[in-house]
Amino acid sequence: MTISLIAQSANVESRTDFAPFFRAFRKHVLKIALITMVLTVVPVPFIAKMTAKYLATATVLIKAQADNATPIDPVDHYDSTRPPYYETQYNLMQSRVVLERAVRDMHLDKNPRFNGVDPDKAEIQKPSDQERINHALQVLSRGLTFTIVRQTQLIYISYKSESAVESAQIANGVARAFIQYSVDQKVKKTAQAQAWNTQQVQKLKKQLTDKKQQLKQFLDDKGLLMFHGIDGLENEKMGLITNKLSDAKERRLAAQAAYETMLNTDSSSVSTFASLPEIADHAQLQDLRAALTQAKRKLYELQRLYGPKHQKVLAASAEIQAIESQSRALFAELKERITKKYQEAKIKEQRYQALLREQTQQFRALVEKRNQYNDLMTEIDKTEELYKTLLKRSKEQGLAAQYREPDAILYDPAAVPVKPQKQNKKLLIVMAFVLSLVLSVLVIVVMTAMDRRIAGMNQLRTRLGLIPVGDVPLFDKHSDWVNVVSRHPHAAEIIHGIQTAIDFCKRDIKVLGIASCFPHEGASSIARLIARSVARKKSTLILDLDYRHSTPLNEPGTKAENPGGFAAFVSGASLSTVVSPVEKNLDLLTRGELTDSPLIFFDTQAFTSALDSLAQSYEQLIINMPVIEQSKDSQLLMRVLDSLVVVVKANQYSAPNLQKVIAKLPIRENQAVVGVVNQVKDDDLLSEESRQFMAKSNIADLERMAQR
Repeated sequence: MTISLIAQSANVESRTDFAPFFRAFRKHVLKIALITMVLTVVPVPFIAKMTAKYLATATVLIKAQADNATPIDPVDHYDSTRPPYYETQYNLMQSRVVLERAVRDMHLDKNPRFNGVDPDKAEIQKPSDQERINHALQVLSRGLTFTIVRQTQLIYISYKSESAVESAQIANGVARAFIQYSVDQKVKKTAQAQAWNTQQVQKLKKQLTDKKQQLKQFLDDKGLLMFHGIDGLENEKMGLITNKLSDAKERRLAAQAAYETMLNTDSSSVSTFASLPEIADHAQLQDLRAALTQAKRKLYELQRLYGPKHQKVLAASAEIQAIESQSRALFAELKERITKKYQEAKIKEQRYQALLREQTQQFRALVEKRNQYNDLMTEIDKTEELYKTLLKRSKEQGLAAQYREPDAILYDPAAVPVKPQKQNKKLLIVMAFVLSLVLSVLVIVVMTAMDRRIAGMNQLRTRLGLIPVGDVPLFDKHSDWVNVVSRHPHAAEIIHGIQTAIDFCKRDIKVLGIASCFPHEGASSIARLIARSVARKKSTLILDLDYRHSTPLNEPGTKAENPGGFAAFVSGASLSTVVSPVEKNLDLLTRGELTDSPLIFFDTQAFTSALDSLAQSYEQLIINMPVIEQSKDSQLLMRVLDSLVVVVKANQYSAPNLQKVIAKLPIRENQAVVGVVNQVKDDDLLSEESRQFMAKSNIADLERMAQR
């Protein structure tokens, strides 16, 4: 049951309760108003002295790609598609070199407001130019802000100044300084590249001249002639010799064919020999053959006319023989000519072959020279090619250096602001008022939230898990204030309300215990008041079992300590000898003196039997219990209780400390544990009876009643 009670209190505690905050606000509303007014009035003189500030903003557009104004490829390229490009430009815009360029361009180092030089002490101070610039940079940076617009190519440059014109001039000046500095960097880089290229061109030109001279010296040393290349002449020679050899070979083959045909032909057959191609085409042979044919025809006609013995026939025969003799002589001459022609063709072929072999050897020797020549020519060609490329690039860079293309433009120059951006004095005063009010309220909220003490009965359930049954106002300490409260009709109504609430929690309560977690919380007084209230309708006995407290419970009109008390009753004394009557239906049984420890006493069968006897003699037993925190007496007494009233003094102890003490009690399921808050401030009273008492009466009435 103890665990469930603490768990219930933790569950209820987690709920937000705004009632304490509202009560704190109502209680401290005048303090909040006073503090708010004071904190609002204090900064007014300082706000009144503030100087108005003007804000001007210039918009710079970072280009996504270079302008297509010239076909010349620039030296400085950029790729805007890379994610860091615009962030880089944004940070470069804030660099020292750009701001220093702006200071120099706008002559801020000569402005006394920026360079830190007092005009009246200029002759004494005499700072250096760099010191002036450094101070101007510091002053410039204070009012200068840069803002990059996400997902765009825009950057805002804003400057805050006491002068509206100055704010616009400086915002535009910084933007132009960044643009001009970027252009100067590109031109400087282009000029450096041109100077380097020009230097390399001069070196390459000298190298080219040296290599050409080296090639000429090589040709002279090797005795080479340039004719269609280093081997052009040799190629021409080999071509001619090859052609000559081919012709000689063909002529030799033709002569050889005629010669071999002649050798294979029967020399006795004139007609066969004359049919050879080399002989048949001879003009003299053709004439002899024609004459022979004509002579034979003539002989045939003469023989037909005159017969074979005729003189004319013989003459004709002799003529034929003479022609044949001439033909044989011609055949012999032609045969010798064919033989000589074949021999001559063969000799020419052999000579051309020898000449070709000699030329081939010379050409092979030329290959190494040609390789050297080619190497020299390759170096010359590559050097000349590089020379032309660098010369062209140098000329292009010379033109590009004259074209100043910015990578950013001042898209929207800053205009002179009409109204100041700062200071809005009315708004500052309103802000001071709001902040003061919020601060005051926050202090109250924090103080209320950090205050874990029990201030009213509504916190018994949320913080301690107890059933709240009532609260008691803060009465003045009077020696007999319990009797005064009991006699006052409105004050007694508070106690009657508490008793009624206890009955609502659990009916037929026979033994009611009243205790407090810590000393001096008023548990004994609350026990007396509740006993007087119960005695109005039941026979009631107040039983004091607080053996740990030095001062015994006492009622006016009774003895300080009835002889024996409850200890004597347990030992066997009669009830009438130990009980002291207080009023009608109300008796008091003091604790008596113990020789043993209360822990042993409360754990005996005699103690339990004595309580049962008292419960049969009275309709209601009200036990004034020991302080829970000081001993385990209350834990033992929980065995005999039907219900327990825990008295908590308002604004005295924190809820966690009270929870730790209450958690020690072994509470049974059928036991009702309720709580009463004692000495509650007027503003924290919540029960109906306490409110009616404060509305219809007051503490002064009780004091007057006590004096009677």
